[in-house]
Amino acid sequence: MSPVRVTVSVIVSLLLCLSAMATPPQLASVRLAKAPKIDGILSPGEWTAASSIPNFLDIQTDQPTKDGTEAWVAYDEKAIYVAFYAHESRPESMVAREIQRGSDFEGEDTVTFRLNPFGSKRWEGVSRFTVNLLNTQADSIAGGRAAKREWRGEWTSAVTRVKDGYVAEMAIPWKILKLPPAKIQTMDLNFERYQSRTLVYSLWANTTPNERPELMGRWLKVQCPATRVNPDWQFLGYAAPEVEEGT
Repeated sequence: MSPVRVTVSVIVSLLLCLSAMATPPQLASVRLAKAPKIDGILSPGEWTAASSIPNFLDIQTDQPTKDGTEAWVAYDEKAIYVAFYAHESRPESMVAREIQRGSDFEGEDTVTFRLNPFGSKRWEGVSRFTVNLLNTQADSIAGGRAAKREWRGEWTSAVTRVKDGYVAEMAIPWKILKLPPAKIQTMDLNFERYQSRTLVYSLWANTTPNERPELMGRWLKVQCPATRVNPDWQFLGYAAPEVEEGT
């Protein structure tokens, strides 16, 4: 019998299949006594209490990336706080162009936070928050939020270039999200990065190139704030003149 020749692509496919069968990663939730300052600077001790992630996985190979990415997440009664440290061995190669909110950031360096507060393991429940190196924001908020920013609500971010990459921080108010009733909740979440120089898309929880939502990470025992009507929302009225024929 002739030996079977296994190609690299077959090996990669097998590795991805094994990854897909693995249990999604879990992250303990941390409720902060003091919110971090969202300024794009990892100040000493500011994120020490938060849950941390030491590196992301290449979506294609399921292996840690050469230029690592660190992330942190925590929350309080007002917001979710997220930080990224995207390491880059050739920082002069980083790409940033878009300044228009809601851009697609094609070919740009970006980081993204995804969250499904209901933990349903379905994409329609996932909200996405992305920034590029210029701190241009793009988002997609689940739950039927209107496209207009004044109806949807605002979240805060800051990005700073450092000598070996960049730092991004976010504060996402609970009030802009659709939430389950106030209780202890396990949520779906993920942290993602696109590196323009290598064309590598990396994630904390590898949902694979097939984008399987059930493989998102699990954020354990989050205390959901009580849902209420947001007093900051503004209800905008519109009037359209009509002309009745024959008058």
